[in-house]
Amino acid sequence: MMSSNNSESRVLDLENKRISDNTIKNYFNMINDDLIGINFSFNQLTKLSNDVLLELSKLKNLKALNLNSNTLMCSSKKEWKQFPRSLTFLSLSNNRDLTYMPQIIEQLSDLQFLDISNINFSRLNDSEKSIINFKFPKLIEHIDLENTRISKIPKYLYSLPKLKYLILNNNFIGKFKISKKSPILTDLPLLESLELKSNQLKQVPSQISSLPSLENLNLKLNKLTSRSLSRFSFPKTLKNLNLASNSGITSFPKSILKLSDLETLDISGTMITKIPPSITKLSKLKLLDISGTSIEKLPPSFKNLPKNITINIENTPITSLPKELCKKWYNDGEINISTDVNVGYNELCSSQSRKSKKLK
Repeated sequence: MMSSNNSESRVLDLENKRISDNTIKNYFNMINDDLIGINFSFNQLTKLSNDVLLELSKLKNLKALNLNSNTLMCSSKKEWKQFPRSLTFLSLSNNRDLTYMPQIIEQLSDLQFLDISNINFSRLNDSEKSIINFKFPKLIEHIDLENTRISKIPKYLYSLPKLKYLILNNNFIGKFKISKKSPILTDLPLLESLELKSNQLKQVPSQISSLPSLENLNLKLNKLTSRSLSRFSFPKTLKNLNLASNSGITSFPKSILKLSDLETLDISGTMITKIPPSITKLSKLKLLDISGTSIEKLPPSFKNLPKNITINIENTPITSLPKELCKKWYNDGEINISTDVNVGYNELCSSQSRKSKKLK
């Protein structure tokens, strides 16, 4: 992710060089004032000494620093005394022993991309607080907190006018606690993508409805129910919605039918048994995934779905398809249907299969 438009010589790539705390100083002679990026990923660094941080802080043009996949440790949030202030890109991901979020990163006023995924911030009570109470730089555009083992949303995830991508997958997030001092997930005018896959959510936080630019919402593998979704209105700007593998969803959420810009809808692995005929209102739909559900048939109105749509019906009890849908699938090639390995047009569209369906 670190490259230069001017010259590769301005990026120092030290990936996978077996650099350790004892040998890192051997590379100082390769560092010069013109560097805009340094890649230290996949090495054996366990700490950033004051000498190392001082050397990096001298680089006034340094924009990108990649420390991914080392064994960095940080015993307190104030351990790092200095840091290069010009950074726009910082990756600390896969440093599982980092434990504390270095507070000095709050002072990186130009930071746009922050990846702190795959760090266990739940190891100590104070360590989780170090990320929960972390104040994200105001110009941040991309935050990755996947698999950080947190149980709460960081309380300063609001009033970030440039934030576009927020990744919170694979955590233990359940209820959202909103207060006047911490109006989480509000005042995020440019947020396009919100990833909350594999958490403990029983309902969708109401403030998500008010995100004016949200296009991608991933809620796969939570504990959502049809009852909770009946009280929620999805943002009308959504293009991609993933509700897969929420076993508490037993009926098709009606508010989805108001999403006129929706392009992909994944309800696979839910307990939904019927698709409403009015789903054809979704005139921009390109992918509908109903695999692994108990849906037994598709309504005849499916013939009016947009051209070139893909419908995934794998691992469902569907044994036949409406005649007009078969025509658009096989004869006209206007619809693509993804089926189980041994099931195809002949099995789903022959008169025999339709009769067998009726006999059942």
